[in-house]
Amino acid sequence: ERLGSLQDLQVLNLSKNRLTSVGSIAELQGLEELWLRDNQITELHALQGLSQCGSLKRLVLKPNPVCKTCPDLYWPFLVHNIASLEMLDGRPVGADERDAAA
Repeated sequence: ERLGSLQDLQVLNLSKNRLTSVGSIAELQGLEELWLRDNQITELHALQGLSQCGSLKRLVLKPNPVCKTCPDLYWPFLVHNIASLEMLDGRPVGADERDAAA
């Protein structure tokens, strides 16, 4: 079943599922909290679709390979691309982080 049919879903934990990209998660417009810990996401572009999740406030990505291979890039990339994001990997996203990621 495609996740897009679960439009009222607010919290989703897909940790430890060997995911390599966000796929149809991007279709979840009501999603506020997403856990993607311990997957196989290796590239930033695999997370690009999360920019379509207009309600996403909390995202947990660490540990994923992309966090190690792009430690200085993944944080600003996600903060810049997900305008609604308030918390990333347990750290608050404030105005300073938004300005630095712009």
